[in-house]
Amino acid sequence: MLGAPQAWPLVARFWDEESNYFNKKLMFSAQSHIEDLQNSATDMLTVLVLMKNLPIELLLNMPLTPAQAETVCRQAVDNFDDDRCHELCVQILQSILMRHGGELHPIEALFYDKKIHIHRDKAFLESIIEISGCHFTSQLIKYIKESEDDISDYAEILVSIGKALSCLSYWDTEAYVACIMRLFHSGRNNQEIKRACLDIWDTVFLTNSITIRSLADLLDNV
Repeated sequence: MLGAPQAWPLVARFWDEESNYFNKKLMFSAQSHIEDLQNSATDMLTVLVLMKNLPIELLLNMPLTPAQAETVCRQAVDNFDDDRCHELCVQILQSILMRHGGELHPIEALFYDKKIHIHRDKAFLESIIEISGCHFTSQLIKYIKESEDDISDYAEILVSIGKALSCLSYWDTEAYVACIMRLFHSGRNNQEIKRACLDIWDTVFLTNSITIRSLADLLDNV
C-alpha cells in the first residue's frame, strides 16, 4: 500500500489519528528489499520530518542506500527555500553529504534553480565545501562565476575554496581565477579584500602556477 501512488494523500489525511501506525509502517518499508518501496517510504518520511511531524534524528540515524540518500537530498533541495523548514533542509543536506561522500547529484539543483542566497547560506556553503570536496566546489565556482550578485559577498567563500584547490581540474581553477580577478576589481579600495586576493594568489601559485598568469598580471598593476 505504501508503495502506491495514492499512498501519500492517505498518510497525510490520517496522520494525526494514526501517526504511530504510519510511522512504524514507513520505517519498516524503508528497510524493505524492494527498492521502489524503500524510496517511496523514505520520501514520505523526509516530508514528515520537514513538516515537523517527526524528529529529524529519526531520518539522520536511518541506514540509507545511495538511492534513498538521493531521495532525501532531493526533498531537502526542493524545500530549501521554504522558510518553515529551511534549517531542517540545511541539517539534512549536511548530514547526508557527510555520510555519502558529497557526490549526490540532486544538490546541483540548488544552483540550477537559484535557491542559494549568499547572506542566508554562507555558513552552509562553507560547511559543504569542507564536507563534499571537489564535486560540489566545482559546481559552486561555476555558480559564483555566472552570478550577477556582488562578488564581494562571496569573498569568504572564495577564500574557503582556495583551501581545496589541489583537487580541482584545470578548467575549474581557471574559472576560480576569473572569480578572484572579479573580486579584486570589485574590492580594490578595500584593504581586507585585497589582502584576501593576495593570499589566494599565493595558494593558486603553489597548487598550479600555469593558471595564474592573468591573476599575476592583474596584481602586478596594483
